[in-house]
Amino acid sequence: MTESIYDRIDRRIAELDTTAHAVSVSAGLDRGYLAKLVGRRGMPNSDALGKLAKALDTTVSWLLDGTDSPQPKSASGGETPPSIERRTRAETQAVSRDLPLLRGEFTLRADGLFRLPAEPSDWLYRTPALKAFPEAYGLVIPNATLRPKFDPGELVLACPGKPPRKGDAVIVRLGEDRDNANAALGTLADDITHEVLLTVNGQQQTVAHATSSLSSVDKLLSLQEIMGLS
Repeated sequence: MTESIYDRIDRRIAELDTTAHAVSVSAGLDRGYLAKLVGRRGMPNSDALGKLAKALDTTVSWLLDGTDSPQPKSASGGETPPSIERRTRAETQAVSRDLPLLRGEFTLRADGLFRLPAEPSDWLYRTPALKAFPEAYGLVIPNATLRPKFDPGELVLACPGKPPRKGDAVIVRLGEDRDNANAALGTLADDITHEVLLTVNGQQQTVAHATSSLSSVDKLLSLQEIMGLS
């Protein structure tokens, strides 16, 4: 069977030991762009195609028809210049796989509560920009309470040490279990001096948590923060 652009994208993701979400973020696209592209069998425009090729460390020609090497070429058509090879090795050495990934139990609870596991299920690569957030961790969104900003199953990065502001998406760690739940997702609707007021379910419902009863309020990092641009 003829290999398609989607097969080649999947192959490069596997070869680079990364994820569709990570490639989308690296390409400067919406975090769910690549997953939706492959799932819907759409075709990226020329700008997005170029960004994806760079993020996947390959060429546009190889993505389109597989006739070029999966490794990037220099502008003159030869092999990758030594300076680029040295930079790539240095960047690889600067990225370590020590970012914990937590998978919250999927739930349909309307109040946004869910079970946040104590131990990571996997480890992600930490980009140089994320070294500024040593407490950061990845989370697979377990419910729909953060729509339309995030969908269930999306990968986000959270940081306990980053002070959230009104309008930020946050994970609230509860001080005690509530019906087998120890965390909540929502959008911060007010400051956290006395209580954390979250809007959930597409801003249609408000849930309050007393600040004194919480372990932490972990801000979900923006793309700019993940990329070290803010």
